[in-house]
Amino acid sequence: MKTIYRRPYKIDKLALQLITVLAMIILYIVQWQQPLNYQSEMKQSISLTQQGMAVIKKQKQTLAIMTQEFGDPTQSGMIGTWQTTPVTSVMGHLDSKQASVNANFSALIYRWLIESGVRPGDHVAISASGSFPALNLATYSALHTLGAKPLVILSLTASQWGANQPEFLWIDMATLLKNHGLINIEPLAVSYGAAEDNAHNISSEGISLLNKAITRNGNPDLIYTGSLMANIDQKWQIYQRNAGNSPIKAFINIGGAKSSVGSNQDKKQLFQPGLNNSLPAGSEAEIPGLMWRFIDSGLPVIHLSNIKKIVADHQLDKPDIQHLYQDPQAQRVAAIIGLLILFLALFGAAFWYNKRQQELNI
Repeated sequence: MKTIYRRPYKIDKLALQLITVLAMIILYIVQWQQPLNYQSEMKQSISLTQQGMAVIKKQKQTLAIMTQEFGDPTQSGMIGTWQTTPVTSVMGHLDSKQASVNANFSALIYRWLIESGVRPGDHVAISASGSFPALNLATYSALHTLGAKPLVILSLTASQWGANQPEFLWIDMATLLKNHGLINIEPLAVSYGAAEDNAHNISSEGISLLNKAITRNGNPDLIYTGSLMANIDQKWQIYQRNAGNSPIKAFINIGGAKSSVGSNQDKKQLFQPGLNNSLPAGSEAEIPGLMWRFIDSGLPVIHLSNIKKIVADHQLDKPDIQHLYQDPQAQRVAAIIGLLILFLALFGAAFWYNKRQQELNI
């Protein structure tokens, strides 16, 4: 039986050498990274975060409430106490608090905001507690640098190791930053936070301390309905009312406040740490918290939780964070174009060589 086969195309050796050189040039171009056109703003945001940390640290030293070095090894001033103070909502994880003390978070948040379509003058809704003061500061710095219009609602309590020292809660820190002329972001309203967002697990002494904090920080409206769902509804209405005719472009959640994340199941199954643009198909919320409401409305959600994972995924703890300032889209486009050029070059060289051989055999 006669074997039938197709003779493969051949390519001239000189053409192969030229194509090899072309491939090396394309590889060099693909490896070259296009810097983001807003990298200077990202660096400004980091600088502002560092300035804010210095101001907060100085005030903590003045108040003599700096955390011992085993809890705050860098003496950043952004770690609270291990003690269960009257305003401590739940137990906390020290390693997560320590990982959050990284000014590079501000650059990453700035980048996520830009990727979400937020531009100067746009409204961004924020829900924050006192559990991660360093992340609150990084977020405020990114928003201030971008020139966005933040709509902030705070939960006053904090988990262990957060801003849980009654004389210096996060709301006090934010006021301090404003008074120093660094960042002027005031809350539209506050809630107590803690159990069911209504401080059901906080003592009367703790409630009294929280009320004093409200008074000394300009008396923002207090959201206290006694019901988690009613609190969520009221917060949603406050965001929408204060946005007015200008649409909210993104929502940022910092920490694990139940009014934002809904339930632990929702937080873990529906949302990833970082930027979320959509939900898994067929998703339903156990408790439709603020994150669910915003993303269900088609808005991107930046979820600042599982901090160690964010640090690891984005290499925020590296001495060199140049990767944060590079545009991966430009690399992908260069790679696709490069592969297309190589394919056309190989095909063209093979076609030309075989055509020449056929002409020589005539």
